[in-house]
Amino acid sequence: MSEERAQTAATTASTPAGGAFEPYLVFKQMEHRGPMESEYTVLAPNAEMALAMAQENFMRRQEAPYNLMVVRERDIVRLPEELRQALVRTMPRDYRSVPAYAHVARRWQELKLATGDDAPAPRR
Repeated sequence: MSEERAQTAATTASTPAGGAFEPYLVFKQMEHRGPMESEYTVLAPNAEMALAMAQENFMRRQEAPYNLMVVRERDIVRLPEELRQALVRTMPRDYRSVPAYAHVARRWQELKLATGDDAPAPRR
């Protein structure tokens, strides 16, 4: 049976309880404080079975993850296309980076010399 047919058959198959198999996204965490990374998708009747399938898959690998998480694909909420425009940066955000302030110490010295001010320089 081809891979495509097997996936279609698995998707339309029913569990003994009568529910269809659903796609679950599998995420892995390699270190205690590390990020969760998307790994692959499994077809399972419920979250417990999806987690068991993910565990089984990782038991065959050389490197074991610290933690696993599964999320039903239909439970993920994505930003609608019309709202994605709000994510586009329309104004420059240079002031948020350290190099944007590299000139401040030099400028302070120039102003101090221009005004003849003997006040102490600001602390760093």
